[in-house]
Amino acid sequence: TVVVPAGTWDLGQVTLVSNLRLHLAGGAVLRASPDLAQFPPHPALHESGTHRPFLIGAGVENVEIFGLGTIDGSGPAYWGKEDRDRIRFGLIVQGCRNVKVRDITVRDTPMFLMGIMHCDNVVVDGVTLTAPADSPNTDGLQVIDSHDVRISNCLISVGDDGIVPKMRKRMIERLLVNNCRISSDDGAIKFGTRSQTGMRDSLFSNITITNSRYGIALFMIHGGVYENIRFDNIRIATGGRHPRHYPIFADIDDRANSPDQQGAQNRPLGRIHGISFDGIDIS
Repeated sequence: TVVVPAGTWDLGQVTLVSNLRLHLAGGAVLRASPDLAQFPPHPALHESGTHRPFLIGAGVENVEIFGLGTIDGSGPAYWGKEDRDRIRFGLIVQGCRNVKVRDITVRDTPMFLMGIMHCDNVVVDGVTLTAPADSPNTDGLQVIDSHDVRISNCLISVGDDGIVPKMRKRMIERLLVNNCRISSDDGAIKFGTRSQTGMRDSLFSNITITNSRYGIALFMIHGGVYENIRFDNIRIATGGRHPRHYPIFADIDDRANSPDQQGAQNRPLGRIHGISFDGIDIS
């Protein structure tokens, strides 16, 4: 167990280990240094190019991060710079098992606040993810290639997408999102745009969406499949700076000609089927 007491602690990159309980006490702030050199590209994220995380757990298990403290990405020191010159992910777990994140706040990461990549059995409960509405590329929570992720009782208010499932190498299965409030400059719940594999057997319920360009957006552009997914008891009020808003949006397209998809021209279009909407209130 590592206990971080109240106070502001200026840090470079932090690496999490197995069998760790990281307790951020009330009033504790882990603040990212404005010196990018303290955040090297992490080898576990090499396929993502220049991803430079703040806190990262790679290939570890039995990790719990909890408490009323804050992870602060020092976004104002980085916003306005090129993507390659910004921290990506205030907190990310990659290739991990049995992870719990409870009650903490993650705020103002230069790019992407929190990520769950290629993990199994992850719980995110009571977490607050915040960044200004005009902050660039500040996705709230990306769920990538993971199984059995449960997200509940969270508040997400960010400058890009809110909850973002992405599917690159394996299906996302049994994703549960319950009792959350989301406000985003783009998609509150946004599937894709990475969709090479797909997602199935998942539930989104008791969610309030406000001031977002898209309420629920299903982007299928890389040939995968979305199937057996339920959206229950969701309140959607779109808004924000964009001239057009979409409470529910679904699109099947092909980006075979994009720079990262060369050689995929013969791939069939993806599929969206077995999707149910029940108790959706749009205003």
